[in-house]
Amino acid sequence: MSEMLPSFLIVCTDQIGADHEGCAGNLVIRAPHLDALAAQGVNLSRAYVNRPLCMRGRVTLFAGLTPRGHRVRANGIPLDSLFPTVPGALAGVSSNRSEDRA
Repeated sequence: MSEMLPSFLIVCTDQIGADHEGCAGNLVIRAPHLDALAAQGVNLSRAYVNRPLCMRGRVTLFAGLTPRGHRVRANGIPLDSLFPTVPGALAGVSSNRSEDRA
């Protein structure tokens, strides 16, 4: 029997602060699906970004390099395809879900 690989989900939201989430105690904003994910998974309540611009922040997350390393310094600059990424690495991993093996 093959080894079971873990399943995980990375959610990248845009332009929200920690106080803009129901799971963080906001009584006005309702996002039941995100709140459920936060309640059932890992909620990083003290996570920080090294660059607040969308594109280079996401590239930093998925390439594991700082903007100095991956050279995406502003929105609209694509990541050089020579850099390995987490999604690229996962693309080569086969799934353990039975519906994917059918």
